[in-house]
Amino acid sequence: MKRFALFFSIGIVGCLVAMGLIRWSKVLVPKIQMELSDLFMVRVDGLRLGSIPSRKDIVLIDFDERTALQLKSIQSFPSDLQVYKNLIDAGAKLVYDCRLVASANDQTFNEILPLLNGMHAVDSEGRVTRDIWIRSSLLAEHGDRFKNLSSQNIINAHGHASRSLESRIYTIAHVMNGIPQESAPLTIARRVENLSQRSATETIDELFRSGVATEWKTTLPDYFSESESKLTTYTVGKSQFTGYQYAAIGQLVAPVGFWVSYSPTIADFKR
Repeated sequence: MKRFALFFSIGIVGCLVAMGLIRWSKVLVPKIQMELSDLFMVRVDGLRLGSIPSRKDIVLIDFDERTALQLKSIQSFPSDLQVYKNLIDAGAKLVYDCRLVASANDQTFNEILPLLNGMHAVDSEGRVTRDIWIRSSLLAEHGDRFKNLSSQNIINAHGHASRSLESRIYTIAHVMNGIPQESAPLTIARRVENLSQRSATETIDELFRSGVATEWKTTLPDYFSESESKLTTYTVGKSQFTGYQYAAIGQLVAPVGFWVSYSPTIADFKR
């Protein structure tokens, strides 16, 4: 009887362990795969088999606590505008500020209006852009004056269902103020390559052609219910890249993104 109880207990424990492994393997296995891939391909302390040189025409600007102590000041809209102007005067092709500025009512809009006017004064052609969200009704009051100033870094507001992929896959497109538009990295790429920005109609056409709309219609049927195209490559100018499905948080974000490359070492970029 004692032997039966022992074997029965071992069997129960074994079943529980097996069930746990099956349940967690969907999370652990991809994470282990990415860790190993990083170790061999891109990590600074790894083999760096996939290393490629960083682009010398890209400069990263950091503002942290140490910077504030050195300058004896904190960031403000006037100081931001001065940085933008200095960079444009120095020959920058594009300045992108990934820090979010948002306005949902008249009061907050009036608070950020000096920033918008200042950015427009520095450059009105889209060479200075920032992660800015403004309610469509407020934006409409100023026509097209500020349309080139914003490139939404939508990952600030809508992340991934799987945290392990949060820094790996970036969404191709999102809906902002009821209009489908390409995400910030693609907007930036277009400006760097001197390509015109896609209109809402052109963006929708490409989402349908590439099959992104087909994957998106499950969560956003009002926009893409008629899409039947299978997922294929997405185009930006003459470049094409493969779209990867992922679980997005929120229906306004396309559940298809591109894989983020970590092949260049971040520390190699100019600062």
